[in-house]
Amino acid sequence: MKRLPGVLSIVAMATMLLALTACDPATIVSTPAPTASATAMPTSPPTPTPTPAAVPASVIVDGDSVSVIDSAGALMIDIPFSTNPATAVAQLNGALGVDGVSTTLPATGCFHQRPQATWGGLSFIWGDDWQRAPGAQFLASVLGPESTSGVEVTIPSGQMVGSSQADTLAGNPGAHVDDFGAWISLHYDIKSGVSGGNPDTYYGAYALIDGGVLKSFASPIHYDYDC
Repeated sequence: MKRLPGVLSIVAMATMLLALTACDPATIVSTPAPTASATAMPTSPPTPTPTPAAVPASVIVDGDSVSVIDSAGALMIDIPFSTNPATAVAQLNGALGVDGVSTTLPATGCFHQRPQATWGGLSFIWGDDWQRAPGAQFLASVLGPESTSGVEVTIPSGQMVGSSQADTLAGNPGAHVDDFGAWISLHYDIKSGVSGGNPDTYYGAYALIDGGVLKSFASPIHYDYDC
């Protein structure tokens, strides 16, 4: 029984050491704070910028086709004269955004009645009895400076009906010119043949200069035919 106080002392010391250990900061294990989720929130795709619609700025008539150019200078459509007339009319309607007016040309000393579609100063003409260039199915005839929708109609050098004789000739230095005094015949885009050669193979785009101004132009034309 004399050993009991010693045992109690050991137990008391052990309890004290335990308490001190529990209070030691070095023995405390900290719990890490929760981290935010790294999952990205879904985002909406960017709204695409709409492409502006092409706006026709000019129609060009050369020796083998009719072309529509937009306001940025890019080609919108090229309609070869070998195109079926109904298709050609539909294509130009679409490019200009306005339908041509369908009429019938009266018979003349050279031709029977012929159908045509007209957009202001520009017409497409076709028929079975007119002398056209090989492979051509319609003729482009220009009697005014603009289409119905106000689009300029020009020759490749930029002149239109009403442009001066000086500007038209200066813009076509390599063209064949027949000067008849009162009027000038300008072969501005020859596609085949030479003047004075075989009339059956001499054709292309033709312009009439009268009274000092560009009066009209057409394509394709056999230059040396009477009609």
